[in-house]
Amino acid sequence: MFDIAELLRAAGAAEPLSAEDQFVAACARGDAAEARRVQTRRPELPGSLPAERLRLFADAAAWGSA
Repeated sequence: MFDIAELLRAAGAAEPLSAEDQFVAACARGDAAEARRVQTRRPELPGSLPAERLRLFADAAAWGSA
C-alpha cells in the first residue's frame, strides 16, 4: 500500500501539519507511538480538540480503525 501524503511530498507539495492534525492523523491510522509522541509535546491533546475533531475519533472507530 502506498502513502498518498508521501507521494504528494515527493511531488513537491509540502505543507506542515499542526500538532492537532498530526495527532488526529496518527490516531486515525492507528499509530499509537506517533500519537503519544505528539501528545508528549502537546499534553493537552486530545482534550483541547474542538468537538468536530473529537467526532472524527468516533467516525474512525465506526470505519474499523484501531
